[in-house]
Amino acid sequence: MALSAGDILTYNGTSWVNQPAVAGNFGIGVTTPQFPLEIDWVSGVTGIYLKDTGGGQYTPFIMWDDASTPNTNTFRAAMRQEGTIFVIGNWPFGGSFTTYFTMTSGGSTIIGSWVALANAATSGFLYLPTVAGTPTGVPTAVTGKVAVVYDTTANKLWVYNGAWKSAAFT
Repeated sequence: MALSAGDILTYNGTSWVNQPAVAGNFGIGVTTPQFPLEIDWVSGVTGIYLKDTGGGQYTPFIMWDDASTPNTNTFRAAMRQEGTIFVIGNWPFGGSFTTYFTMTSGGSTIIGSWVALANAATSGFLYLPTVAGTPTGVPTAVTGKVAVVYDTTANKLWVYNGAWKSAAFT
């Protein structure tokens, strides 16, 4: 399905439907929208409510198109909630979902997919901030958390817990 600038793609329950082009900006609760889609709640309730009434595995979800070629209809990213977890990942249009980040209802944060990386992996790693030498600043306190940084000069992992503490790597 080819899309033109300003078209709106909707789902009617069985298939995607291309709606005619909309000139200008589209507003909900605002009479003169300043952005392509502007939503304004005057009742004090803010947010967008998505409800899954069909019991789908990947719904409700939010998608956006990051296609490098216009009108390819290739959706590349999605945020969704699966029961008690919130997941961000990659969902190519017509393809399967790949998880990149998960937050559970119990507060656990999972970085990356739920499978081990291959020994020869070139992506999927967790990246830490680095410093060239011993860190000296005092990180902003976050209750129940510690700041972490890697010293590229001495090959040490530093953790701030009231003071900087390190472990060396060879």
